[in-house]
Amino acid sequence: MAFDLPHYSRYVNTERIFWDREESLGLYNVPNRIRTLEPKDLISVKITPRFVGRPDLISQEHYNTPYYAWVIIIHNSPLNPVGWPRQGDVITVPNETVIDEIIHSS
Repeated sequence: MAFDLPHYSRYVNTERIFWDREESLGLYNVPNRIRTLEPKDLISVKITPRFVGRPDLISQEHYNTPYYAWVIIIHNSPLNPVGWPRQGDVITVPNETVIDEIIHSS
């Protein structure tokens, strides 16, 4: 995708990134797999005080690494990710098979 930005765009001086023959402005393109999950792909998690505002700890608990917190956040699409999730919230976490598919397709 080529970008024809107007001269007044805040991104006009942003370096273009080319990866896998795609051009971007460093903006993240969400893998389609995250958006097309079925109930069988998900685990429901009720947030206890330990996990309040800590998607990294949820990732550590479910995937043995804090580095997949971004998948949990993108999947749940909180309106305000600061301090998310809150105690008592019930969120869904993609299972490990889905994580493998997402990470290896990126």
